[in-house]
Order: sequence, then C-alpha cells, then structure tokens
Amino acid sequence: MRFSRTLLLLVLLLGLTGCSLFPKEEEYVLPVLEDPPPSRIVTYEVERGFIAEEIRGLGRVAPVLETQLYFTRPGRIKTMDVRLQQQVEEGTILAQLEIGDLEHQLKLAKISLEEARLRLERMEELALIEGRKDSPDLHMQRLAVEREQVKHDYLVEQINQATIRAPYDGVIVRTYTQAGLTVKEYEPVLTIADPSELEIHMELYSEDDFQRITPGQPVRVEVTRGNWVEGYVAQIPSYAERTATGAERDRRVRIRFQNPGVRLRMNDLMTAIIVVREKPDALLIPKAALREFMGRTYVRVLEGETRREIDVDVGIRGATHVEILDGLEEGMLVIGK
Repeated sequence: MRFSRTLLLLVLLLGLTGCSLFPKEEEYVLPVLEDPPPSRIVTYEVERGFIAEEIRGLGRVAPVLETQLYFTRPGRIKTMDVRLQQQVEEGTILAQLEIGDLEHQLKLAKISLEEARLRLERMEELALIEGRKDSPDLHMQRLAVEREQVKHDYLVEQINQATIRAPYDGVIVRTYTQAGLTVKEYEPVLTIADPSELEIHMELYSEDDFQRITPGQPVRVEVTRGNWVEGYVAQIPSYAERTATGAERDRRVRIRFQNPGVRLRMNDLMTAIIVVREKPDALLIPKAALREFMGRTYVRVLEGETRREIDVDVGIRGATHVEILDGLEEGMLVIGK
C-alpha cells in the first residue's frame, strides 16, 4: 500500500515536470489593416496658347550649286588627277577615258579641214575673177569642206564624251571611282561644287513629312548654340527623285536664309526646324491627356467628383501639346493617362 502511494506521487511529479519542458505557446495577434491610399489623379487645365506643327532634323551646310559629273560613253578611266577639296578652274580636264589615237586623228582632221577651206576660197576667188557664179568643180569643193567638217566634229564629239571638264570654278567635293577602273555611260564619277553660295540640306526619311511641306515654308536654323536664324524651304526633291535608287536618289530639302549674309562653313551640321503650320491662340491640352482607341479620339474630364468621357476634334499636334478644335472649353480639367 505504501509502495502504491509512493509510485503515484512519483508519476504525478514526473507529469508536472514534463509539462514545464514544452515551450510556452505564444498568443497570435491579428494585424491591423490600414486603409489603402486614395488613388492619385493627374489633371490638366484646358488653356489657350501658341502651338506649332514642326519637322525637326539635322541639316548640313552645302553649296547651292553642286553638279555630279559623268562620262557619256563607257570605257576605262585613263586619267583622273583630282583630289577632294581641290580647287579647279572652269574648263580644266578632270578625268578622261582611254581614247586611243583619237587626239592624233583630230589633229589630222583639223589640217584636212583647213586645206579644204583654203582650196574652196581659192576656187571662189578664181570664179569671181572669171565671172562664174558656180561650177561643178566649185560645188565638189564645197562638199569636200563639208565632209572634212563632219569628220572633225565627229572626232571632237568622241573626245568630249570621253572627257570630263570643270563646268565652272569650284571645289571637288566627292569622288566615286578612280583611274584604271571601268565605268558605264552616265555613271557618277565625281561631284564639283561652287562654295561661294551656301545653303542647308536637310534629309527627310518619311514620305509623310514630304507631303506636309511646300517651298516657301518658314524654317528656323540654329547656326550656333542658342542662335536661331530665320530661313525658308527653297527646294523639295520630286517624287521620282525621292523614290529613285542608287546615286540618283535624293531626299534632301534645300533651305536658304532670309538674310543672305549669314556666315556659314561648308559641311557644318546644325539643327533645322521646318514650321508646317502654327497658331498663336489655340485651345490646348497636353498630349498625356489625349486618348485614342479604335478610331475614336477622346479625353476624360473631371467635374467635381464625376468623371466622364468626351469625344474631341484635334487640330495641330505639337511636340508636347495638341490643339482641340471641338469638344472642350477653356478652364475644364482633363485627366492624364
């Protein structure tokens, strides 16, 4: 009996000691849920101001008079004694094809022509002394002169087709080939330019841009940092020139200045802005507020706590703003995207 009591006390003691070995259970506290921050709405006020539709690009200073030179017959280039930026005078031979003994033949043809002319003059003098107006011999001599003239002119034309001369005083600005190579007729060989009168060449890559400009449109050119000078579109390449291939392709808009005294330096690069159209007092909203989807153009307007969508008609699209022609009034608040 005593042993049983002792055993029971021991079991109870071990049970109490075992419970103290388990970790104390932590109480779980539910987190406090905070209210989400109110959604931020960016609004813009519809206002009036200046807006312009512009085409911006990089222009290069180039001569007004620039000519691409070529041979009018195929052949192998014998001489081409020119270098870039070389000054040349009008009439100077710049390049020539191999022409064999054409120059020698031309010298002989000149002699034959002169001999035929002298004989004709002598026969005409004798006929005048003898009182004869005409004779078969005189007619034959006139034909001989004509024959020698045709030979002479043919040789001159053959040599001219194989020779490139400077059409005016200028500078060699581009070469496309070199001596020893074969070229086709009308294949570009070199380009000469007159540096005494300069303009800006601005190359455009989008046909849509060409459709928006016409000669005479105003242009602003940054000739030096922060110094903008007024100019105008002087010339636009034709559709055939814009869509041609190879060296014949030309997508350069030529820009000149209202004041011809603007100092320029050939090949300098400068920013040019063609003003397509502008309006000083237009109804404007930022581009960030204009929405376009599935052919629909609209804005979202905030009126108090109410938001609603309004279809709008758009006019000029500028760099940062757009003109609203219909649908909005000055002072209204539009919601940004």
